[in-house]
Parts: sequence; structure tokens; C-alpha cells
Amino acid sequence: MSTEIPPALQAVQKTARKPRKGCEYTVEEHLILAQYKEIYRAKTTAGERRSLIQTQILVAIFNYWDSKGIVPDAQETQDHIKVLF
Repeated sequence: MSTEIPPALQAVQKTARKPRKGCEYTVEEHLILAQYKEIYRAKTTAGERRSLIQTQILVAIFNYWDSKGIVPDAQETQDHIKVLF
């Protein structure tokens, strides 16, 4: 999947609610993650979900950060991984 935000999700972004208090991800990052929501829910085992997270979801979010020039430090990276798992 591409790290580009599809036009349909961009439209949603303008009307989206504010993130929850204490949320680790920005609205843009949530839009990237939302692309995988149905795929993730379709996985039935913890192993399948973990594989999806490691091979697609984390790759997409890190590619997004790379495209924006965001370089998370080691602790920040661990915090984001803990949120996903």
C-alpha cells in the first residue's frame, strides 16, 4: 500500500474529530493506519495480526514519517510499537 493519503480520506480528515487526549498518533497518521483496519480485523489469529503489523502497518507508518522527515528516537519508536501491539 502507498503512503499517500487517498482523496476520500483527505476529505474525512477535514471533518474528523480531534484525537483523543493523550493519543500517540496525529490525524494524518490515523488516516494511514485506517487503511489497514478492515484487513487487520479480518485476521483471525494473533500470529496473522502480528505479521500484518510487522510487514505492512509499521512499514507504512515509518515510510510516512520518512516522507515527512520525521525521525523518531529509539524510545519514541518503542512507544509507538507498544501502542500497536
